[in-house]
Amino acid sequence: MSGLLALSLTMLRYRVAMMVWMFMLLGSAFQDGLSKLGWDHLWAVIALGCSYVAATTVNDVADKSVDLINHPGDEGRPLVTGEATERDLYMVHVSAAVVAIVTAALVGWPAVGIIIVSLLIGHAYSLGPVRLSYRTFLAPLVLAVAYVLLPYQLGVAVSGAPFGPDHALLSGGLVALFVSRINLKDFRD
Repeated sequence: MSGLLALSLTMLRYRVAMMVWMFMLLGSAFQDGLSKLGWDHLWAVIALGCSYVAATTVNDVADKSVDLINHPGDEGRPLVTGEATERDLYMVHVSAAVVAIVTAALVGWPAVGIIIVSLLIGHAYSLGPVRLSYRTFLAPLVLAVAYVLLPYQLGVAVSGAPFGPDHALLSGGLVALFVSRINLKDFRD
């Protein structure tokens, strides 16, 4: 079991995890500030992190041949380095998805819905028949939903506030900035 936990932590790419957690906290803090952190914040952080781990595991399996070229020897790609098998990654995927849903349930039904949508996007992004990662114009928009909008909405759900016009304006602006940034990064690559 400790091997699965270590592999899960490897698949939690910290720079991206910190970013999605930041968007979640922005959603939670937007209306009234973030005067205190409660258990719901912790459960939401775990749910979001596990949802991201579930997405990275299926993405690494789907992109193994590409990662062998673009990320040879990268310790963050255990399938490429031979430190993990596809079976290992699928076991981490299922475990992370279950933990994501269970911890979201501790926050409430809106959080469960948000996490399920996040998990579905992770599948549709990397796996057939849709494989959104291969859709040039759609991929950045889908990533913006998964990395910005859903975490922001999870933060709003944690705060218990309704998702109103002010939230739509702020999260829409954050999505636009994210799409711009990811397109510039992909253009550079």
